[in-house]
Amino acid sequence: MTSNPVIVEETGQGTFQVRAHGQGPSILIDEPLELGGLASGPTPYDLLSSALGACTVMTVRMYARRKGLPVTHVQASVTHRRDEVTSRDIF
Repeated sequence: MTSNPVIVEETGQGTFQVRAHGQGPSILIDEPLELGGLASGPTPYDLLSSALGACTVMTVRMYARRKGLPVTHVQASVTHRRDEVTSRDIF
């Protein structure tokens, strides 16, 4: 199954602000003030962290439901940092 494309385009506001249009309402994505953005929405790394957390929570919920496990709440915490030596992103 192929999903519909997510369209991301500049808004013309600030240096980095973009709007993403996917399923549901569109969202603003931006960088923080200290990096030259307007801080008007989550950063790209916030969105990647959110996607990883969402997949984790949804997968745990699906597994618990299939196995009949009495799970009442699922939560994930995702952090991001850049390795100082390799410059790799670590989630």
